[in-house]
Amino acid sequence: MTKEKSEKCQRVSVADAAKEIGCHPEYLRRKMAAKDWDLGRVVTPKNKGGQHEYFIFRTKLDKFLGIERREESENNEKVI
Repeated sequence: MTKEKSEKCQRVSVADAAKEIGCHPEYLRRKMAAKDWDLGRVVTPKNKGGQHEYFIFRTKLDKFLGIERREESENNEKVI
């Protein structure tokens, strides 16, 4: 995997994302499961009684928080 691709796919834990947003981790999980917040993917369990998996991606979290990454800013300036 290239460095550029790995940066785009960088994952963040539920606990860390909740801390950055300023909410409880369970609240974040519920908002993602309800599709109110697009921070990544929620994978439903295959077996009854299993746990959901939450995949939170850095780029989506930054966008949600209104944080523009430096590389994206430079790319946008070149395009305009």
